[in-house]
Amino acid sequence: MPSDVAVPGNRPMRLHPLSVPYRAVAGSVNLGTLVFLGTVIGSGSVDPTGLGFLGLLLGYLVLMGGYQVAYFRRFEYVLADGSLDITSGVVSRRQREIPLGRIQNVDVSQNPVQRALGIAGVRIETAGGGDTEAVLKYVGRDRARALQRELGGSGRARTGEGTAEDAQEGEATVPGGEADRSEEVIFELPTRNLVLLSLFTIDPGAGAISSVVAALSSGGDPRNVFMLRGVIESLPGGTLQAVALVLAVVALAAWLLSFVLTFARYYGFRLVRVGDELEYERGLLQHYSGTIPLDKVQTLSLHENVLKRRFGYATLAVETAGYGPGSDGGGSESAVPLAERDRALAIADRIEGFDDPAVERPPRRARERYAVRFGAAVAVLAGLAYWVATALPFLPDPGTRFLAGVVAVLALTPVGAHLRWRNRGYATTDDHFVARTGFWSRTTRIVPYFRVQTVADARTVFQRRRRLASVTADTASSRTLGGGGATAIDVDGGDADRLREVLRTRLRKRLVERTRRRTGPRSAGTGGPVTPSAPDDGTPGSDGEEDGDGGSGDDGTPWVDVPGSDDDGSGGDEDSGDEDDEESGDGGDEDSGDGGDEESVDVAGSTDDESR
Repeated sequence: MPSDVAVPGNRPMRLHPLSVPYRAVAGSVNLGTLVFLGTVIGSGSVDPTGLGFLGLLLGYLVLMGGYQVAYFRRFEYVLADGSLDITSGVVSRRQREIPLGRIQNVDVSQNPVQRALGIAGVRIETAGGGDTEAVLKYVGRDRARALQRELGGSGRARTGEGTAEDAQEGEATVPGGEADRSEEVIFELPTRNLVLLSLFTIDPGAGAISSVVAALSSGGDPRNVFMLRGVIESLPGGTLQAVALVLAVVALAAWLLSFVLTFARYYGFRLVRVGDELEYERGLLQHYSGTIPLDKVQTLSLHENVLKRRFGYATLAVETAGYGPGSDGGGSESAVPLAERDRALAIADRIEGFDDPAVERPPRRARERYAVRFGAAVAVLAGLAYWVATALPFLPDPGTRFLAGVVAVLALTPVGAHLRWRNRGYATTDDHFVARTGFWSRTTRIVPYFRVQTVADARTVFQRRRRLASVTADTASSRTLGGGGATAIDVDGGDADRLREVLRTRLRKRLVERTRRRTGPRSAGTGGPVTPSAPDDGTPGSDGEEDGDGGSGDDGTPWVDVPGSDDDGSGGDEDSGDEDDEESGDGGDEDSGDGGDEESVDVAGSTDDESR
């Protein structure tokens, strides 16, 4: 690494000098945006040419410039032995010491102006959740890439600062040794796939932007949306056709904007393996580069919406502990934005050693439940639509055509119930738990057993009536912390007990292995030999330890146990078979346990960096 871009150790470093004018101008642009919106929405309540406003603007620019100079002078960071130390704050000083072993991802981003100035932003993420631990705004481009290497997994390995789990897995390099920096291209997004991805993707932000623009362009009169007044007034059908036309135009604008945003976001996507990390780069205007540490991978997710499945494509996302690189806290990063399904599965196999198994679908009685739920939802929406149509005088009388439409939709509910049932299921392999759900956007989540943090068994009142349950395996990923864990939905009650026991056994086996790696050939505190582990045959107690309650490992880590589970592995409560419960009110989409019983298995006593 050249000396002018090296990251010196134990010596304070500052941000790039050009960060001062850039941050000042960026803040002024934000203010200008607020003034513009205030002028438009407030119907001229703010006069941007008045002397008072210009004086306020000049004062703001002076204050902003002075603040940015003070921010620059009081911001320092030091790459010390084993940690990154950051001191910042103009009024209130803040000192942070970030252990290198806790750093999950280091992402570098540049917009066109930053690229022209030769500066870049650096985001440093730890395992503490979806929030960014530290942001360097801004350092030189070469310095940013050097920091990315030094703070990433390879840098931690060279300094011997890998996490305890790295050492247990045998993945950390010997201190003082040189990490393997050979590059292997895993995936490059071809232009054809980029266009298809842009066509298949609906960006939620695009819909919000198009709606705001439509509202601003209307000036308070819906007929003026996107200058459609003449077309709307010429429609013979009146108000209903006008509303339909406006909605169609807004939806088309949202889709076109979504195409542009997706194309620019994933332009030039490239994924390479460097040592024990995956490094990616992407972006046309806003350029991103980041790392995905392989030893931090918690979950793989295969996403396939209806269009992708129709043409044989899929998206592969990687979730790391508490953060998904490049996702702005969303919890996952697309390792493969779009590829043929077999190609995406092959890359998943290279990352996690995963083979696509055949999933076991819910019992057939679950389809009846879905049909009842869909029918109830259609009835409620139809009643609401009828009330709105009769309450608003400018809308036409619904008449018999409305009733015929409702009947037609109700007739399709069995089809929808079958499609939902067909696209749900789960599987257990030797090393992974697999859960699949969703029809319009189907997601298959692959979780290694040793990454599971919590196993939850949820049975709503409506599930108990049909002897069903949902089993969720949560990991340390921030996405699963928000309720997006791998869930086997509407499993037979007995199968749910057995599945929970399998996950419990694999968790216990992992804790035993971790304890033995820490304590070596003799158990801690006693000096006695450690009993060898029996082969894991998937049955309780097959890890060579007693399958009793309340035991603990040599390091004090409690065994994982299931509340209410007996030693025979029968698991939770028996279904009450309450046939008096009515199901027509079950309007939720996913059975997350609201209103029902829930049992969970926690990996008690395991610290964040142990579990990750």
